[in-house]
Amino acid sequence: MNLEGFRPNDFTFSSILGSCSVEQGTVIHQCIASSVFTSDTTVQNALLNMYAKAGKIQRAKDLFDGIQKRTLVSWTTMITAYSQHGRHEEALEIFKNMILEGFEPDDITFISILNACSHAGLLYQGWFYYTCMSEDHKLPVSQEHHACMIDLLVKAGWMSHAEDFLRRLPSHSDPILWRILLNACSMHGEVARAARVTEIMSKLEPNDDSHLVLLSNVYKTSFSQGFRVLGG
Repeated sequence: MNLEGFRPNDFTFSSILGSCSVEQGTVIHQCIASSVFTSDTTVQNALLNMYAKAGKIQRAKDLFDGIQKRTLVSWTTMITAYSQHGRHEEALEIFKNMILEGFEPDDITFISILNACSHAGLLYQGWFYYTCMSEDHKLPVSQEHHACMIDLLVKAGWMSHAEDFLRRLPSHSDPILWRILLNACSMHGEVARAARVTEIMSKLEPNDDSHLVLLSNVYKTSFSQGFRVLGG
């Protein structure tokens, strides 16, 4: 491009950074640092996303701290980076700071926050964010948000609450959500619930028998655990 007389712009850098390796991105970052785009927020967000996806969290945080004109994309990218790499408390702290600085979260921001709560076992905090998403921020709640909440409930061992929650959803006929619950039945050894969920999934997806395999795994897990108890 440069050899033919074309000069890259912010869109060019953002596109390249979205598809390159972290090694290539680091070289591009060095080029950006000596150009007029070093303080361009769009380019900085692309760099932030590149480092975050590569797991270079401290590098991403250093870059985030240096962004003078942060956007919602900047905040959400940093929250997602922390959430996806097990640094859940830091994700929640960034979210609080974002709100304090007057930024309004969007649906993607809340997916990252709910995931952070789920992995950190913050049941009540997760419920709070799920509720205020629609009531305070007037955002539509999607299947992904529902999935986060079901995951949060089952990881906390609240299986009955998870099933009740799912049955009351407008999207209660979504097999993806029921599959989350069925997988959790195996983890918690809930045979009766697994059989009930499998029956529902058989009606929703009559041509897919993968849920029968999952049910079989629940029986095997429960049977194995029963033997350990009897043998212990």
